[in-house]
Amino acid sequence: MSWPRVTRSIVVAALVLAVAGCTGESPVFVNEGADYTAETIGAVFDAAPQSDAMGAPASDAAKLRQRALVDLRAQGARAAEAADLLTKTFSASRAGVPVLVEAATYDGTGAFVVVEVIGPKGADLRDLRIWVVGTDGQVLYSGTKQN
Repeated sequence: MSWPRVTRSIVVAALVLAVAGCTGESPVFVNEGADYTAETIGAVFDAAPQSDAMGAPASDAAKLRQRALVDLRAQGARAAEAADLLTKTFSASRAGVPVLVEAATYDGTGAFVVVEVIGPKGADLRDLRIWVVGTDGQVLYSGTKQN
């Protein structure tokens, strides 16, 4: 994968944010993503939008996650496919709220790249976690960025 393609993906995400403004509680969906590798996937952290979920109590995460998945489903068929996959793959009680979902490839495999705002029990949602989930539901990569 070339860096120009990753850069293009980040630019696309930034343009979506510029047009949409602050995401609020709705995750940003990017339908035309890049082909990532383990070496390039970390760049997605930089494209993660601000969210109303950032700073919310971790105890509210399940409710905020549910709302975010409903909003994601309203963004078109591909976004609804991603929301359904996330619902099947991850427990509804997870303390993670998706803020960016990108239809992409990872090492040539069709996948959804998901950035969530996360936080430990008893604290606020403040850190970021990235998941790369194959279209078959297999987790291909995960990583965390502490803020």
